[in-house]
Amino acid sequence: MTAWSANRLDLIGTGSDASAYHNWWDGSSWSGFEPHGGIFTSPIALTSWAINRLDYFGLGTDAQAYHESWNGAAWSSYELLGGTFSSPLTVESWGANRLDVFGRGTDSSLYHKTWTGSAWSGWENLGGIGTSEISAVSWGANRLDIFVIGTDDAVYHKAWNGAAWSAWESLGGVATSAPTAVTWGLNRLDIFIIGTDNKAYHKGWNGVWQTNWDNLG
Repeated sequence: MTAWSANRLDLIGTGSDASAYHNWWDGSSWSGFEPHGGIFTSPIALTSWAINRLDYFGLGTDAQAYHESWNGAAWSSYELLGGTFSSPLTVESWGANRLDVFGRGTDSSLYHKTWTGSAWSGWENLGGIGTSEISAVSWGANRLDIFVIGTDDAVYHKAWNGAAWSAWESLGGVATSAPTAVTWGLNRLDIFIIGTDNKAYHKGWNGVWQTNWDNLG
């Protein structure tokens, strides 16, 4: 689900026939689901980088990435973005006409593809060995932070600062779920996981990472 303006919600998911369906709230009522076709083997990743703009991504039966977009007047055709993935895709946008798509490859490394406003980049290998879906977030222009669970069940983090990617860093923890990341302001990150005791845990960044994980019960 995403929102491109106040009192607007867009939901895109897969039906029992594996096709994509779209429903939206216009401020007074839900539209009802409209079919978008396709055959997907993963959940849909949806985002908006501007008013009346939608982009969504999913894996086809060939495990490759597919993309469809709404430009305010019409839906595009499905676009093949390639790659071969073993996890659902994640998408983030840090500015107008900018998209960053992430997925875990069949080699368990993390891969990244960028829409720059005029063209797609190739898939970039970010390394790492992930065992979960990726969580991606941006707290400012030209800033990206991504999180994944490693083979030791700890949370790992990598950041783009506008010029280069950082090395992977371990944030510790012992997770039984994929991480969920959110930001509410500049230089602020909050990460959530489920621990081996089935309780929720939290770690925050406010310029430095807090030392311990908070047990939220």
